[in-house]
Amino acid sequence: MADYIYTMEIRLTPDQQRGVTLVQDIARDAGMNVYLTGGAVRDIISGFPIRDLDFTVQGNPAKLQKDLERAGVVIGGGDDDSKVLYIGLPGNVRAEISMARTERYEKVGKPPIVSPATIIEDLRRRDFTVNAMALSLNPGSRGLLMDPFNGAADIEAKVLRVLHNYAFVEDPSRLIRACRFAARFHWPLEERTQQRFDSARENNYIEYITDKAIGYEIEQLAYEEDPLHILRVLEKENWLKVLHPHWTTARFRAGIWLPHGATSRITRKAWPSGSPAKRRQRRREPGSCFPKRVRRWFYFSP
Repeated sequence: MADYIYTMEIRLTPDQQRGVTLVQDIARDAGMNVYLTGGAVRDIISGFPIRDLDFTVQGNPAKLQKDLERAGVVIGGGDDDSKVLYIGLPGNVRAEISMARTERYEKVGKPPIVSPATIIEDLRRRDFTVNAMALSLNPGSRGLLMDPFNGAADIEAKVLRVLHNYAFVEDPSRLIRACRFAARFHWPLEERTQQRFDSARENNYIEYITDKAIGYEIEQLAYEEDPLHILRVLEKENWLKVLHPHWTTARFRAGIWLPHGATSRITRKAWPSGSPAKRRQRRREPGSCFPKRVRRWFYFSP
C-alpha cells in the first residue's frame, strides 16, 4: 500500500501533489469516497508524463463545486449527463472529477444510460485495462491499488486490451482512442483486441461516433507531446477524416492548423457568433461539434 503512495508522490509534480491533497480533503469533508483513477494511475505506474489528474468520487461532484471554488479551483465546465466536473487546480493543473457510475448502452451511437455505482463497477465500464485502475485516497485504505482487470500487468507487457467484446461497438470513439494510445505509448493492441478492432472497422461502426466524442478526441490532440505523429497514425487508419473531413497531415505540416501560441497565418479567435439561423447552419458544418475550450485554442478551417 505504502509503495503506491510513495510512487505517486515522487511521480507527481509539487503542484499536482497539492491538487491531490486539496481534492482529497474537500471530498473527505463532504463525506465522499475519492479515488485517483484512469490515465493518472496508468501514467504513475508506467512512468509516462502525468498530463492531468482524474478523480472519481462516490457521489455527485457538483456538490463539491462551491468548496472547490473557495479553495481557488477554477471550474472549467461540466457534463450533467455523466456527472463530471472539469477543473483547473492551483498551479495550472488540469483535472476532472467524475461520479462513479455505470453506463448501459441500449443502442449503438446513442448516449449510455448513466447510474451511480461503486468504484469497482465504475472501473468495469472503462475502455482499456490500463485505464481501469484506481488508487484510494481515503482514510484507512489510502494507497490501495484497485486493479480488477490486471491493468498493471498489461502496462508491464506494454499492450492495450479492451475490457469486453463489445467495447468498440458500444463506443466507436474507442477505435480512435486505441490508435491514439498505441501511437503515444508505442504499444500494440493485444491479439483479441486487434481482432475486435478490425471487426468493428470492417463493419463501419465508426459512423455511429457522436459529435461529443469527436470534440473530445480533437481536444486530446491539443495535449499530445507529438500531435503530428498521432495524426499520421490516425490518417493511416483513415480516422483523421472522421475528426474533420478536410484534415490531412500535409495541411498540418503546412501550418493550416496549429496550437494557440504557435506562429502561423491563422489567428486565434473564438468560433464566430451570428444570427440564430447562422448558428443552426454551423451545427450542420464540420467543426461545429468542438467544445468551447477547443474553439478558443484552435481555428478549424476547411
